[in-house]
Amino acid sequence: MKINIYQKLHKAACEAGGVAKGKKVQGMHFNPLLHDEVQKVAMEALLNNGLYPVCTYENQMTDSFILVTCNMKIHDVEDPKQFVEVSGCSAMG
Repeated sequence: MKINIYQKLHKAACEAGGVAKGKKVQGMHFNPLLHDEVQKVAMEALLNNGLYPVCTYENQMTDSFILVTCNMKIHDVEDPKQFVEVSGCSAMG
């Protein structure tokens, strides 16, 4: 039986391991969750389930900050017509 993209996403989420947090640095009261570590765990879980994410970035610049918005489209490798879009993950600096 062929499973659809939502079933694959669910399976990937259930199989994903934990993310190793970074070390505390001076002035920080917590161990940070590092982007590279999250990406490593997420990519492994997605790829192991026949899913491939593609990210695009939109930059909004003003005089006092830059807002970066990430939009992700997760494609089913076995059926490229199936995809899920995740919109609006942002960071400001």
